[in-house]
Amino acid sequence: FANYYLEQMRIAATAAGRRLLHYYDIHWYPEATSGGIRVTTEDTSAGVASVRMQSVRSLWDPTYTEPSWLTTVWPGPIQYIPQALTSVATYYPGTDLSISEYNWGGSTHISGGIAQADVLGVLGRYNVAGCFWQLAGGSQNYIKAGFLLYRNYDGAGAKYADTNVRCTSSNIVATSTYAAVDSGVPTRMTLIMLNKDAAQTVNAAVTISPYAGTITGIQHWRFTSASATIGSVAPPVPSGAAFTAVLNPLTANLFVLTLSLPAAA
Repeated sequence: FANYYLEQMRIAATAAGRRLLHYYDIHWYPEATSGGIRVTTEDTSAGVASVRMQSVRSLWDPTYTEPSWLTTVWPGPIQYIPQALTSVATYYPGTDLSISEYNWGGSTHISGGIAQADVLGVLGRYNVAGCFWQLAGGSQNYIKAGFLLYRNYDGAGAKYADTNVRCTSSNIVATSTYAAVDSGVPTRMTLIMLNKDAAQTVNAAVTISPYAGTITGIQHWRFTSASATIGSVAPPVPSGAAFTAVLNPLTANLFVLTLSLPAAA
């Protein structure tokens, strides 16, 4: 249907002599389950919480097959966003992508907060517009924390930087990572690192590469399973263009780096 729709809109736009579709808009409510319970619920049992955080990978990961009925009729990894972007590029190039409804559940639990922060990182990486759609009542405190980590982590308006840079993790099961630099302040970089493991601390060796300068300062902000309030904690000590980030179990971490710019050649 998506391919047919996009192609017909392109044909109609050609006939009209102008673009008729600016955004191809889709929804995504994960069908992943644990013990028969869907992750979009408010269930916070360990199995559901784990699958909730891992199932964000269905948005993009070519190595992840979620536990749901979807992967019995669509075998293997879903890769929802890359699939949609391929359809757009093939059948109506230049159309932007939007996911105007999504929800991963667990709105008052750390697993929901980590999933929300992860989703926002994925949307930013692929330049996709997105809108959280509330399904449950209550405070939604961990969903809010996921947004605030990007939009107001210090309570005074400080934001995640605005220009994505490539960021990879050697262990995408345990951690999700995203990075951006500030177009207005070239010496500022932000790095989000999520520890999805309920038991293990991750000691992540972080290297800014290729980069000829050094890291001169680090701030560390996070929310945890104990509290959805984002707080500042003692930061790691940089060494050149590297540092070791200690990520406690089930935490959403933001590192704000101050960089020295390399000397002009």
